[in-house]
Amino acid sequence: MSGTDLTPVPAQGKELLPTRIAAVIHGRIEDGTYPAGSVLPPRPRLVEELGVSRSTVDHACRALRERGLLVSVPGRGRGTVVVDPLNPPTGPEVLARRGEGACETWPGRGSTRDTVDRITAAVRKRIADGTYRPGRRIPSVAELAEEFDCRTWLAREAVDVLKGEGLLYSLRPKGHFVCPDVAGARNAVKTTRRLGGGE
Repeated sequence: MSGTDLTPVPAQGKELLPTRIAAVIHGRIEDGTYPAGSVLPPRPRLVEELGVSRSTVDHACRALRERGLLVSVPGRGRGTVVVDPLNPPTGPEVLARRGEGACETWPGRGSTRDTVDRITAAVRKRIADGTYRPGRRIPSVAELAEEFDCRTWLAREAVDVLKGEGLLYSLRPKGHFVCPDVAGARNAVKTTRRLGGGE
């Protein structure tokens, strides 16, 4: 399958679809269809061109982000930028080419790790200062995703990190709650900060 092949991907082997779609997008990056610095087509266009679901395209792009080939920049009118893995952006900004030669500078804090870290740091701080009180429900994953201008799965990953630290627990279907042990929760926050995991 070539990088520019627009033939819809057959439905067989659905578990391999994200890998196959990642290979198609990677092929397009390598053959110059999507050069470094360019913005990937919007997700609906990729879904239509490749004949797969939105979640399949999202999984494929996530795999390419983890390999250092893409950077997602949150915010209206932005998107996913192709990156040269041998010369990745190192500063706080990403140069994105839109259209014919027009370049824009976008804030580069859109990597998945940075986004998860931003959410966890903010929630830790709110637990420590009493904004999120012990035993009380925190905003939903969807509300956190909206506040931090990110995908729901990133907010869910941040909540999972905080649950792993013992700061949050879940009660389905009610939501996520702050650990009722005030001292334990705050000590965990302090320990995390000492280890460099918070603001």
